[in-house]
Amino acid sequence: MITNEEKDEVVELAKELFENITKSKFSRKMPSKSTASGACLYWTYAVVGAARLHGIKLVVQAGSAFWEITPEGEDDGVSNTHFGYKWTGEMPSDSLIKTANDLGFAPLPEVHIWAVEVESMQIVDLTVSEQPITCEAMGIGKWATPPPPEYLWHDSANLPCGLYSVERTPTLLFGSMIDRMMKNDSYDYKT
Repeated sequence: MITNEEKDEVVELAKELFENITKSKFSRKMPSKSTASGACLYWTYAVVGAARLHGIKLVVQAGSAFWEITPEGEDDGVSNTHFGYKWTGEMPSDSLIKTANDLGFAPLPEVHIWAVEVESMQIVDLTVSEQPITCEAMGIGKWATPPPPEYLWHDSANLPCGLYSVERTPTLLFGSMIDRMMKNDSYDYKT
C-alpha cells in the first residue's frame, strides 16, 4: 500500500514535471492549475510519469467526471447542481480548434482525464482542487459544497468528492497518446 507521504512525493514531482514538460514542448506555458479544465491531459501525463519514477504503476483513464456544486436539499430546480465534463465523442467546434491551435494546444473533445493506481484501484486526479474556480469561471454556477482536496488519490469505491465514469474510447485514445508522449520525452520513465 502506498503511504500518504509517498503520494505527496509523487504529486510534488508531478508538479515539477508538468512545469518542465510544458515549458519544453510549448511556445507558451500551459494553463496553471487555476485553469485545469484545459490541462487534465498534461497533469495526468505528469503524474503518471512521476509515479513511474517512484516505481508506482498508474494507468490513464478518461471519460466523464462530475462534482456536486449545490448541497443536497438546496436544489432550486433551476440552477446547476453539478459541474463536470461529459464524454460524448464529439469533437470541438471549428472555432475552438482554431483558438486552441493559435495558442499552441491540442483541442480536446469534452472529456476528463485522470489516472488509476493499478494495485489499489485508487483514482488519482491532480486537477480536482481547481474545479471550483473553473466551474465559476465558466459561468456554470457558484460552488456551494465543500471544496475538493488539493489532489485526489483515493479509493474509487468511496470518493470524498466527484463521480468518475471511465469510457473505453477516450481511455484508449489518451492512454496511447500519453504513452507516445513519454517515449518521446527526455525523462527515462522506465516504460
